[in-house]
Amino acid sequence: MRVVNSDHPGIYRYSIDCKEHLCYVYVGGRIDYHITVSLIKAVAEHPDFTPDMCILLDLTELNYHPTYQELMAIRDHLKLMKDRFRSRIAVHVPHDLHDLILMMSMFCKKFGLNMRPFRNREDLQEWFSEINLSHCSFQQIS
Repeated sequence: MRVVNSDHPGIYRYSIDCKEHLCYVYVGGRIDYHITVSLIKAVAEHPDFTPDMCILLDLTELNYHPTYQELMAIRDHLKLMKDRFRSRIAVHVPHDLHDLILMMSMFCKKFGLNMRPFRNREDLQEWFSEINLSHCSFQQIS
């Protein structure tokens, strides 16, 4: 697994596991719309990332509540890059972000992005077990 340092250390980092076709992403602390878009681009454009990789996105320590306009802009950005994200995107969320990410996932489903929020790891792993990735789990990326 290759750990990638971000342009925003301490805020987000990700690792790409080519063998397992997985990308682990951790986002924590205070972020904003611009950092969110920067992260989406960084993952999608990384040379080791492939569109068939599943993404495990850990937002459990995130401190960001986008406005409706920001949410729609993030959705539009994901729509433009939908060909780079063809597999499942599991989002591990704190309770207060679940409904927001659920709404985002419903918007994204309309253009073929398979994103789903999860409050706990067990449900997340069950969803991945449907495609033989039950061994996946969130881990802090060092």
